[in-house]
Amino acid sequence: MTAPPLRCGHAGAALLAVLVLLAAMLVTSAADAHTRSQSMSSLSVDGDEIEITYRVPAREVTRLGVLDPQAESLEALLAAHVLKQLGVQRGDAACAAAGAPRPVRASASDIALELRFICPPGTAEAPVAFTNNAFFPIASRHIHFARARAGDGGFEEQLMTATGRTAHFAFTRDGDVEPLQESAGETAWRYIKLGAEHIWIGIDHLAFLVGLLLLCRRLRDVVFVVTGFTIGHSITLTMTVLGLAVPNPPVVEALIAFTIVLVAVEALVAPSGMTLRGIGGAALLIGLLASVAAFTGAQLGAAVWLGLLLLTAGYLRLTRDADLARRLLPAVTIIFGLIHGFGFAGVLLELGLPQERLALALFSFNVGVEIGQVVFVAALWGVAVLAGPLISAPRQAGIRIAAASLLCLAGSYWFALRSFGG
Repeated sequence: MTAPPLRCGHAGAALLAVLVLLAAMLVTSAADAHTRSQSMSSLSVDGDEIEITYRVPAREVTRLGVLDPQAESLEALLAAHVLKQLGVQRGDAACAAAGAPRPVRASASDIALELRFICPPGTAEAPVAFTNNAFFPIASRHIHFARARAGDGGFEEQLMTATGRTAHFAFTRDGDVEPLQESAGETAWRYIKLGAEHIWIGIDHLAFLVGLLLLCRRLRDVVFVVTGFTIGHSITLTMTVLGLAVPNPPVVEALIAFTIVLVAVEALVAPSGMTLRGIGGAALLIGLLASVAAFTGAQLGAAVWLGLLLLTAGYLRLTRDADLARRLLPAVTIIFGLIHGFGFAGVLLELGLPQERLALALFSFNVGVEIGQVVFVAALWGVAVLAGPLISAPRQAGIRIAAASLLCLAGSYWFALRSFGG
């Protein structure tokens, strides 16, 4: 049995649900779509006492204002939050907080607190489990670096994410942290989860995938699109991690948003038979964004604007021939994948890679990204097949136009936010 053709309208119900979610998230996580919220803690052990220094940028603490608008200072706001969200356990016994968090000296842009935990007697040689729930409820992409200090000045560091909020450390009798022993399988699984998580909480990447699906007509098109995107982002992800390319993060993030605008514009004009011809269409699109840039104060250089103009001109000229555009869609998605791959690489470098298992971690992260996007696309396809027959053709067309319009607005908003230093 052959699969039914995937029509943009055929996916109406699924796309409507996804894009309503995108619209809601625009308000709550616009900046979070391209900047990663993060914090850091440092643990030291002295007998039954564990001392934790918790540090976070002051701008992150302002997020907590919605939880306690009456707080008298950012330090007080942070102290009230972390005291409820941090926990320490030694062996099977919970350690109790000793007093209120105490502000300590930090850089001008950070706020740091010192917390003390007292563990039950007789647990001094047991491993420590440090649980951190701070900021995750209000910033889904928050990451936390937990460090345990060793006596020789070194440290053992573990990454904590929304799906892994507990770090485990083992200490010697002298209070020195023991190196983490992780098997190759554990390393691979950890980076697979990180890759999949990045896709599922990366609303801009999901929006781009939805835009690509709007351009598809058949299941074969979907396979080609996913394959092309995979090839593209795998190339630049690998090049960046290996040091063969050094992208400019603000420019990359702005370009990612711009790819959403391009596919959304094509999805809007293609079914109507309209064409945005070459340099004229490019000038129209770039001019719209540049006018906002002039008002806000753009951070992108002239070379980037010229590159965007040429990219847009070439892309819109391609779309003048619908059959040619469909045949070249895999190649186009490879180009767009190259841009998104630089974004994936930035995240991976920020999270850190084990140098002794660099190839394994890089491969596993890429596998995780693929799993994440395949699950997302497959879910949309399944819902589209089930819901398509229930929606009339005119309503499908209306949903499709609304979906593409919302994507265009979202991409333009992100582009503006990222280009102008927001």
